[in-house]
Amino acid sequence: MGDRANLYIVPDGDPDEGIYFYTHYSGYRLNDALSAALDFGRSRWDDEAYLTRILASQIFKELHDDTLGGGISLSRTGGDGYPIIVVDIANQRLYALPEGAEQGEPDETTVFESFYSYVMREHPEREPYENVPITKM
Repeated sequence: MGDRANLYIVPDGDPDEGIYFYTHYSGYRLNDALSAALDFGRSRWDDEAYLTRILASQIFKELHDDTLGGGISLSRTGGDGYPIIVVDIANQRLYALPEGAEQGEPDETTVFESFYSYVMREHPEREPYENVPITKM
């Protein structure tokens, strides 16, 4: 059993070319982990290579000495019904799309700062994945 979820990292703004960060056991808290990672990497929001590495390091930091629990891939790993969170680094925006549609265009997006503010400052008491203002499904 697991609690799988995916991030789709798009470093250069082209949604056809990205990498997936997959978590096997902590899908329920991926929004919080992403928000904390974006805050940690705030000084590198305009540097695709550095921010991608920072996101990977921060999101997977609890797995440093483990052989299970998550991975990085060029293809999507099946999730447990969570939307795919697309991290468009070049345009400093986030959006969510249903699994399998991560190369599609979102109805709504949010910029990094708004996402961080909502998740960590304005609504820290909310349940993970509850009312996070990214894309309507």
